[in-house]
Amino acid sequence: MRLLQRSDTGDFSLTKFRDEAIPPYAILSHTWGADTEVTFEDLINGTGKDKPGYEKIRFCGEQAALDDLEYFWIDTCCINKSNYAELSQAINSMFRWYGNATRCYVYLSDVSSSPLDTNEEFNPPPWESDLRKSKWFTRGWTLQDLLAPSSVEFFSRERICLGDRSSLGQLIHEITGIPLLALRGAPLSQFSVNERLSWMESRQTKLEEDRAYALLGILDVYIPPLYGEGMASAFKRLLDEIDKLEKCMQELRLTDPRDDKKRIEEAKGGLLEDSYRWILENPDFQQWCDDQQSRLLWVKGGPGKGKTMLLCGIINELEKSMPKTALLSYFFCQATDPRFNNATAMLRGLIYLLVSQQPSLVSHIRKKHDHAGKALFNDTNAWVALSEIFTNILQDPSLNNTYLVIDALDECIVGLPKLLDFVKKSPVSSRVKWLVSSRNDTNIERRLQLDDSGATLSLELEDDDTDIKSFVDSGYGTTSETSSVYFIANAPGAREDLLALLLKDKELQVLFTSAFDKVSAPKFEHSFRIMLGQFARELGNEARDKRERSVAYVVRTMAGYVSNCICKKYSIETDMRSKEMDQLSSQLPHKRQLLERLLNPELTDAEEIHDEGNSEDQGREAEEDNWDENDMVSLPHLEQLEKFVINSQAMSNLRRNLRNWINPNTSTHPLERDQVTTKELLEMQELDEQGQTIAYQMSDTHDQDQPPWWRLKNLLKRFARPSVPMGYRRLEWTFDCGKEMYGDYDNQDPVAVEELASILQRRPSVTKPIKEDGTTPGTDREEDIPGYRLTSDNSGGGGGGGGSGAHYSGTPSSTGIEQSGSTQAAASNQAGSTGTKDSASNIQSSLEASSGTPLHPTARNRKFLELCVNTGEIDISLGEIDITGVNSDGELFKRIYERYKDLRGHRMRRIFLKPDDVHFVHFSVQGRYRVGIYGQALVIPPEDEVKAGRYHYEECPLKVQPPMDYRTFLHYMNTHKHGDRANPAGISVHTDSIFLRRLPKKTGMSILTGQQSALQFGWGVHIIEGPNKIALSWTTFLSLALSFVVSALYSHFWHTQEQGFGIGQWMVAVLSAAMAALYFQWAET
Repeated sequence: MRLLQRSDTGDFSLTKFRDEAIPPYAILSHTWGADTEVTFEDLINGTGKDKPGYEKIRFCGEQAALDDLEYFWIDTCCINKSNYAELSQAINSMFRWYGNATRCYVYLSDVSSSPLDTNEEFNPPPWESDLRKSKWFTRGWTLQDLLAPSSVEFFSRERICLGDRSSLGQLIHEITGIPLLALRGAPLSQFSVNERLSWMESRQTKLEEDRAYALLGILDVYIPPLYGEGMASAFKRLLDEIDKLEKCMQELRLTDPRDDKKRIEEAKGGLLEDSYRWILENPDFQQWCDDQQSRLLWVKGGPGKGKTMLLCGIINELEKSMPKTALLSYFFCQATDPRFNNATAMLRGLIYLLVSQQPSLVSHIRKKHDHAGKALFNDTNAWVALSEIFTNILQDPSLNNTYLVIDALDECIVGLPKLLDFVKKSPVSSRVKWLVSSRNDTNIERRLQLDDSGATLSLELEDDDTDIKSFVDSGYGTTSETSSVYFIANAPGAREDLLALLLKDKELQVLFTSAFDKVSAPKFEHSFRIMLGQFARELGNEARDKRERSVAYVVRTMAGYVSNCICKKYSIETDMRSKEMDQLSSQLPHKRQLLERLLNPELTDAEEIHDEGNSEDQGREAEEDNWDENDMVSLPHLEQLEKFVINSQAMSNLRRNLRNWINPNTSTHPLERDQVTTKELLEMQELDEQGQTIAYQMSDTHDQDQPPWWRLKNLLKRFARPSVPMGYRRLEWTFDCGKEMYGDYDNQDPVAVEELASILQRRPSVTKPIKEDGTTPGTDREEDIPGYRLTSDNSGGGGGGGGSGAHYSGTPSSTGIEQSGSTQAAASNQAGSTGTKDSASNIQSSLEASSGTPLHPTARNRKFLELCVNTGEIDISLGEIDITGVNSDGELFKRIYERYKDLRGHRMRRIFLKPDDVHFVHFSVQGRYRVGIYGQALVIPPEDEVKAGRYHYEECPLKVQPPMDYRTFLHYMNTHKHGDRANPAGISVHTDSIFLRRLPKKTGMSILTGQQSALQFGWGVHIIEGPNKIALSWTTFLSLALSFVVSALYSHFWHTQEQGFGIGQWMVAVLSAAMAALYFQWAET
């Protein structure tokens, strides 16, 4: 960079500086005149003093001297524009040069003022009208001059200061439309790309390409200038570069540490300023902040000493006090989350925040990312590549003062030694300062090798730190986290005891090993943590006293840690971590003794323990479980309660849930699952290793009875299936007709998905016979079903067996609408039952048959399915279906097809189209049938609508979504378009009400009742149509066949093959065009 210097004689000379040695300087912003400016060549040759522009140089030099600045920079004469390389570098560096300037003087040659002008409150100064019209605000290059510097002062042509960017901010905002926040120095990355582009709309440049080049600094991207390419091409290259930058940032982002900080603060009840302000007066911290030689501060302390919240407070203070050009990056390591407990993740988080604040630094990433893509951040060499990138960033000349903060180094499970070495050996620069925290670990202290460039700040109470003591003594430390239960749950040894207890269970050992042969470690960890949460709730329900309930509390709070440790031990991908588990096992006796000592009922003062669990999951579980901490007592020695845990029904359910999650397609009889012994499980695993199935395959042998070609066809269909979407689980089952079906359902709640799978996979129920009095054997009274009325089925699609056809409809009574979710589920038609749950249906049939008088639902209890169908190019029609008397899926989908056919018109209009997808939508309807769709493709009525009795579905809330997979929906609709087929024994698709219960239904009044023009809102099903590929293919085939026949006949009778087949080709073209026209016409209308 070249800078101007004013000599004692009043002459000016140019001096060239390296980037790292640039002294403080002023910079001039102005509008150029035609051939009136002093150029680089003029200064070199000693000419140009007679040009009007020389007065600007003189003004800038004199004003800089008044501000004690020896050097200054002016764009007209400090750049050798004949050197393309220098010009290109200057264009891409200019925003940074303006930003680094100590002062920026804006010389307004078209604004006049006099020393007598006053700036009275109610009388704008005379020069304001000239300022509003100044062409400085219309030039493209002056946009960066306005926004980049930290100090911008405006001068009239008489060299009188009119004010600065701060004092004139409102006026500049009115002139330019640029937000006040940007004018006050906020980072431009806070504003969207489109907003920043809009700031250039009313500005002009001499060369059209400069409108794009003048935005390089504003958008913080780099492209080489190519004058002559045109404005459109320049903007295209600029936007392409922005797209590449955004893609690179998206793939780099593992997490946004800013969001992590907010989450941590909220989880701990908010950040109190009084809890950390003491550190601002601490000598070690002040030395780290002020001393250029002090580049590392290590904050150490035991668990629960408040290190994380202290660092959050320091981050807040640094953001307030550091210069605008300084950068601050931080990362919170979390041992329980495999995404955030490794050294590579820390580098990604730190780099992400640095580049977010100074996007030009992305060039160091782009050098490798353009070649390797996303794999740069994920492959085995990610640490090597990222550490090199980070080193280059820290050595970047444009990097100003930078603060790097890492919390909880001791929670870095993978790669901690190399991370510590990197921190210690990172480029030594007074611009870069590190702040790290951890427990008091001698290995960390040894690796950091603290010397004169580093300092340690201890948070231990036994240290002579009166500020910390006074804070603790003041009472701020007595939060909810200091309850005895919190201490017990997080006590050293509690989590290891729980882990050891689970690992001793042989059946769970088999299941853990099998799990990692089938699923990835992150998927297992997430799902098993949910299972442990359910295990804790069930264990708490079984607890007979406070001691046993305390065990359940420990299970809940340690679910994240336990699932993570099991991943380390059993995951094949992280086999090396099993050595760490062996070391952990060797430490168990010592930690068990520590736990026993801590949990001695005679001890009242427990040491505050750091919360290792996942705060988000624990917060959610706490809401669901309603744990009463006043119910907790000091936890006894965990081994004394092992029998309670091992022999509990909750443990049996945990084994079953894990087994079913690992092997979702097994059809083990519900009553037999808990009777499978460990020995049998071992035998099943042995069979699995030989390529056979792991579980007992019960029922449905339809596929095995088919010929080989049938089985081959089904096998090919399986290979043609689309992949399972991320986060979903594929359920498979076979209909009685032999049709194999599958559907993809959200797997956020594996237990609920497994319950749905047990229903769909037709695991047979044990149906009890019904006695004449309406009771089942083994009961002494007639069972009542509160909140429901009885109704007969006269639809012809109803119940199986029996002449009356009466069965349980699941329609809520007028007094039982809000109970429908539970009562219907308890009385549904055998689906998902395991013995006694199907008695309600049979009881109802017996009651109604014996009475001979069908009971009909009240008007308030009517049910409607809202069906939306495209009927025009932009028209969607509503076909409401009254399903009050519908009691089976078969009848429901028969009515759905009939209503769809009515809305869609004649068959010929649908010959090339067919239903292709199904969306659950939130819609509006006006004029009774005109529909508008809102929201995403999967929206069901909220719980409040169900509780209010306006809509109904089971269960509520719906734990497994969608309510029905679109493939199943379309298959049912196609299968039942001509009514039900024969009813086979057991659960069948025809008499079942599985999806009748799950689909959202309008209850009470019709959505069309009494409304003509008013806009009504509702929830329903939207059938999406697509091309009927079979019909299109057959039509194409028949067209070709017909043209061949015509060609052959013409050639035979008229003895001319050329004309015959020419006619055939013409027919093919005409028929194809006609077929396409019909298809597009019907698709739009």
